[in-house]
Amino acid sequence: MEDSLDLVVDDLESPIQDTLDNSEGVVQQSALVSHEALKNTENLPKPTKHVKLPISKIKHIMKMDPDVTIIQQDAVFLVCKATEMFIEYMARESNKQMANNKRKTLTRRDVDVTIESKPQLCFLDGALE
Repeated sequence: MEDSLDLVVDDLESPIQDTLDNSEGVVQQSALVSHEALKNTENLPKPTKHVKLPISKIKHIMKMDPDVTIIQQDAVFLVCKATEMFIEYMARESNKQMANNKRKTLTRRDVDVTIESKPQLCFLDGALE
């Protein structure tokens, strides 16, 4: 009976040892893959800045509102990006007015005409006065 028990234990040890041997190989392979992945990230270009306006200044302006107590970084980023897009739109439309008048210098009058001619900019009426 004891011999049969030894045989069963020996049968169990072989698959367990094989599994342990295989798992050591997997750990070594994953370590190699991680090391290779780190090497590959060194060649990637540096991340670019997503906004052109200073985020700290935008956050400071947002905090000037007495109703605002806490501002999440995502909200600051979105307000910053929306402000940039608005400035680009205003500059592009004002540039069209300037080109229509065949001038090379952008004037306040070009911005005023842009505000008056675009219905979506009606909230800016009188803002430059």
